[in-house]
Amino acid sequence: MRDKEKAKNYNALYRKQHWFAIKLKNQIYRSLSHVKERRREYNRTSQRKAYFKKYYHEHKAYFRKNAAEWLKNNPEKRKLSIKKYTEKIKKRRALRRAKLHRRAKIKRVLQEFLEYSTSRFSEETIRLYKMNLGRLVRFIEEKDKIRFVEEINRDFTSRYVNYVNCEEVNKIGALLGQPEKEARLYPLKSFLRFCQRKGFIKKDLRKFIFIPPREKKVQKRLLTPDEMQRFLNTPDKYTVLGIRDRAMLELLYSGLRAEELLSLNIKNVDLVDNRLTILAGKGDKDRIVPMTSLAIYWIQRWLNRRQEFIKRHGDPGLLFISVNGRRIERKSLSLLIKKYAKRANIDLDISPHDLRRITATHLAENGAPVRLIQALLGHTTLKVTTKYLRLSNEKIKAEYKKSHPANRRKLHYGAIPR
Repeated sequence: MRDKEKAKNYNALYRKQHWFAIKLKNQIYRSLSHVKERRREYNRTSQRKAYFKKYYHEHKAYFRKNAAEWLKNNPEKRKLSIKKYTEKIKKRRALRRAKLHRRAKIKRVLQEFLEYSTSRFSEETIRLYKMNLGRLVRFIEEKDKIRFVEEINRDFTSRYVNYVNCEEVNKIGALLGQPEKEARLYPLKSFLRFCQRKGFIKKDLRKFIFIPPREKKVQKRLLTPDEMQRFLNTPDKYTVLGIRDRAMLELLYSGLRAEELLSLNIKNVDLVDNRLTILAGKGDKDRIVPMTSLAIYWIQRWLNRRQEFIKRHGDPGLLFISVNGRRIERKSLSLLIKKYAKRANIDLDISPHDLRRITATHLAENGAPVRLIQALLGHTTLKVTTKYLRLSNEKIKAEYKKSHPANRRKLHYGAIPR
């Protein structure tokens, strides 16, 4: 213990002596004649610089005039000075770009891209971009091990495109279908364009992204009015869930999109005037959709029982909510439609969007003008609306027989010869 105390005291004394020796050394050094002279010269130059700066600002016009005359009289020196100045600027920019590239990690730039896209695309598009660009990050971490955006080049783009088109498999273990390939590669195109605009990538790498063209498929058969009625009658009308599901199906049959249905607020439903107000739909467009009498009836019944689904989380204000009192997911709606189609013994794979096509086709078959169908579905052009219209073969034959002039003539040729 005593030895430790002695050592502690000795160390404290040594520190004091050392500090005193440094202070004494500095004082002796400053008192030297050549050090004093150097300090005086430094003070003079700093004062001279400050004075010249002030003088220049006061006589700026005079200096500029003299400089212009000098440059006019010395063209060769002028060229040389401009060349030196441009080289200096280029070096500065190159250094700045190099610093930028060193800091530009892929994950950070991806985050910037998603923030930039938030004001340009819908929530659903941002969700899909986030999911598919997350797959790109996983590919980089597992296979390529690159960290910075400047390392993304033609070879990397080709490797990733080849992996998506020929190697990647889905949950079932099968190769990706055409829609899945497009969902992965289109966000990559947008991201590369963003990187090029920001200066992280010099070349346009989007031309190396090959997306196979879609194969022409045979059009899926749509439900007839009788099948549609059987499908709508499937939910149990004596339970709360059945009443809710029936109201949702009736509104989808009125021409709503799935996203519009799930984000519909109660305040936008007018049961007295028989209309729905869709605010900021696809393409950020507003429109009014009329409802069928059956849709009004089932919505009224659902609103009478909706309070049973409101939990402690509070009322979200949406027309249709889940058992937990929250927004219904898009996937849940698709599964619900497939379940009721199976119960109605319909052997077709029906999606929420198919119900929009069925609505357009049934309206056209019953004589509704195309412009009305366009306004109801919320399409910008008639070209899009015509893709939704699929008249049945029976309807085509009946209209052909009724409208073609040759079908009105009577045959006077007698028996058909051999």
